[in-house]
Amino acid sequence: MKSVFNQSLPGRLFVLFSFIIVPFGSSGILFRLAFPDIILAIAIVLLFGSRKIYNPKIGIAMLLLLFLLTTAILSLNPINTLGEVSILLFLVFATIVLYNTYYFNLKLLFLDISVAVTMAFIIGIYDFFAGNIGLPRLFPGRAPGEIVSTFRNAGQAGAYVLIMLAILLPIRLTDLKNSFTSKEMRKINLGIITGVAFLLLSGKIAAYFGFFAGILFLNVVLRNVKAIALTVILGLFIGIIYLNLEDISPALNTRIQMKIQSRVTSNINKGKDVTEEGFIAENIKSSIHAFEDNPLSGSGIGAFEIKYGSHEVHSTYFKMLGEGGVLGVIGYVFFFIYIIRLIRFTPSFTQTVFQLQLLQYKKVFMPFFWGCAISWAYTYHLRKREFWIMLSVILIINSFLKNAEKADRRSIETQYQ
Repeated sequence: MKSVFNQSLPGRLFVLFSFIIVPFGSSGILFRLAFPDIILAIAIVLLFGSRKIYNPKIGIAMLLLLFLLTTAILSLNPINTLGEVSILLFLVFATIVLYNTYYFNLKLLFLDISVAVTMAFIIGIYDFFAGNIGLPRLFPGRAPGEIVSTFRNAGQAGAYVLIMLAILLPIRLTDLKNSFTSKEMRKINLGIITGVAFLLLSGKIAAYFGFFAGILFLNVVLRNVKAIALTVILGLFIGIIYLNLEDISPALNTRIQMKIQSRVTSNINKGKDVTEEGFIAENIKSSIHAFEDNPLSGSGIGAFEIKYGSHEVHSTYFKMLGEGGVLGVIGYVFFFIYIIRLIRFTPSFTQTVFQLQLLQYKKVFMPFFWGCAISWAYTYHLRKREFWIMLSVILIINSFLKNAEKADRRSIETQYQ
């Protein structure tokens, strides 16, 4: 069925090229802008110029923005805080665009996500080997052993793929796969395979924790042979690669060993090795310091580096504490509970086969969401485009379930009139 958003192409292009995170510049506003943002800006203009806009009802996200915007009054740098809130508002609009773009075609959204992940992997692999053998790269490199390409760093690559896998894997593990043709499922499967490979090659420790936590939670939820078999197969696959990684890619092996040392071992031993990606003890300590100085508003979102460190707070939870204070924490808690309620929503009336498939999908999605939530203790997810894509998926699923529930309600009422 055709999308209700006639100008749907920009919305689709935003998803398809969402993996291009390399900014246009190295400072100022150009450091915040990447190719998908230009597409999204066009999509927003076209959407709000259209006759009908479907409302995804994300007022709670606006409430979070309001809480964070309020911190600008007491911020150490009000301009920075206003800038950070503007970025989040822009991404909230992205959710509205995607909701309208894929409102009648959820399967197309899943397929576009699969294509995006596959393209990210192919381009990343090409640039990795091109840089080693002297061929021209499509995107600039950053450090030896990193297969990042379209991302600014490996941390962004791992965080991106983790969320995309959380969206795609439940399709393969539930009866929702029966709603896709064989050709469509090949695209989904390819997206999953390349996504897992890209995740492993990213060297992002937080993404590793999140992914394997999701698999573990999945076993607890499903407790069936399929889930256990998937865990065993993935474990063997990853174990074989890890044991032979020094031969496969010495640079990547060195990078991962270094990350394990700096992100895990050193931090457990209270090391203070501040780098630009990790969730480190000093980062947490500084965020708590910022909260103690300004309990109500913290440093102000985006203003942390003015006084408390050379890097922003990387953990979402400690960022809300240190940069948002009590206001930021309250706003984020409401927002997080809102997302959990979306995922747990179940219609109260008779379900169709497709409804049951969607409910099964959400049941399997939940463990992966909790895995992502664990990784967010190491990364700041609210500013990532893929998080709002994930929210769009859940909103569209719930919209279908609610509409089907209303239809069932009307049918029952008609029978008794």
